[in-house]
Formats: sequence, C-alpha cells, structure tokens
Amino acid sequence: MHAEGRLAYLAEYLHWGEALSPNLRAEVENEEAITPARLAAASDYLSSMRPQMERRMSGFDAWLTPAVPGEATAGLENTGDAVFNRLWTGLHMPCITLPGFHGAQGLPVGIQLVAPRYRDRHLLAVARAVELMITAL
Repeated sequence: MHAEGRLAYLAEYLHWGEALSPNLRAEVENEEAITPARLAAASDYLSSMRPQMERRMSGFDAWLTPAVPGEATAGLENTGDAVFNRLWTGLHMPCITLPGFHGAQGLPVGIQLVAPRYRDRHLLAVARAVELMITAL
C-alpha cells in the first residue's frame, strides 16, 4: 500500500507539496524505504492469495468484518485507521462500510462487508439488504 501510494499521490505532492498532510508526503517520499524487490515480493504473495480467498468465500454472499478499530474519529482531519481495509484492497476484493452502531463517544462504529473479486454489484445488493436490517433494529 505504501509503495503504491507513492505514485497515487505524486500529482498532488507536486502541486501542493507542503500543504499536504505529513502522512501523504511520507508516502510519496518513501519514508518506509520500500525497495522494488520488496514491492515485487508483496505483489507476488498477494497474487497467490487471491484464488485461495475466493475458495474460502465460496458459498457466502459476503463476509462481515470490522471496518476500523473502534468508533469513528471526531472531526474531519482523519478518516481512521485503514488496517482492516488494506487486506481486501490488496486482494482486489470489493468491500463496503456501513454504519453499524455507536460507540462510547456516540460516534459511529462501522461494519464492513467483503465479497469475492469481481462481485461488486452483488456486494452492493447485499449491503442494501444488510442496511435495511440494521435500520429496522
């Protein structure tokens, strides 16, 4: 994720530079010191895991997972920790977050639905059904 972020945020970095958050600047500046060999190894590993995950999800419409650790962060400065999303992104599996309930601070606690690769539309239908169940509670 960090290595691919270098390219994803490059245009913004070149245009806004110091106005970007320290985290985005760190991505582009490769503060993690990710080498091409390390990136290739990670990509190869994730590629080998994709068919395995599809087999494990066989027979399920979607998996329910946490969206982030804990409840949402206050304010708009931070979207929270993406730790529970990174795996699905690396495996090219669609995921969607829904507000599940509220935490101790009264902020939303998201739930995440994950589906096999190339099942984006199906996941949206499943998410709609789950959303209707949640709002009926």
